[in-house]
Amino acid sequence: MDLTLEVIETERLLLVPADLKFANEIFKNFNSETTKYMYPKPANDISETIDFLSNSILEMKKGTNYQVIITKKDTHEFIGCAGLHDLTSEIPELGIWIKKESFGNKYGQETIKGIVNWAVKQNKWNKARYPVDKRNISSRKIPESLNGIIVKEFKSINMSNVELDEVEYEVSLEKEFA
Repeated sequence: MDLTLEVIETERLLLVPADLKFANEIFKNFNSETTKYMYPKPANDISETIDFLSNSILEMKKGTNYQVIITKKDTHEFIGCAGLHDLTSEIPELGIWIKKESFGNKYGQETIKGIVNWAVKQNKWNKARYPVDKRNISSRKIPESLNGIIVKEFKSINMSNVELDEVEYEVSLEKEFA
């Protein structure tokens, strides 16, 4: 299933498939502040961002990963990235990051709800995982807004060598959210 043509439209946003044309925006905005509570680290140079996007596109063509760029519907302004990963597993993983200038607008909730509703329509999975650092209150509100339940707690070391204190939510993919 080629996912490079799948676009999700929400009330205020367009979630478009990963594309190399967003490399500069991603490189500029995926910084140490954005990744503070995340596993990945910021790219050292633009070539790492291009590699990430190229790999994402290949995985989408194979149907193993759905990586989207979040843009405002009216202005096409870049907001961040999100995805549904590990699509060949029984329980895929939701992920998201929003650029700092767009914090506080509930774009994360709107984006993940859009991806969850898309996943429900695929009729392939019963639930998705959403791992998040306990200290990242804004990001925790995303699965909680979708009635997510905590199923696991664990610590991990991220790619910047910082310890994360995480909880993993499970979100139902059995029915769409209004």
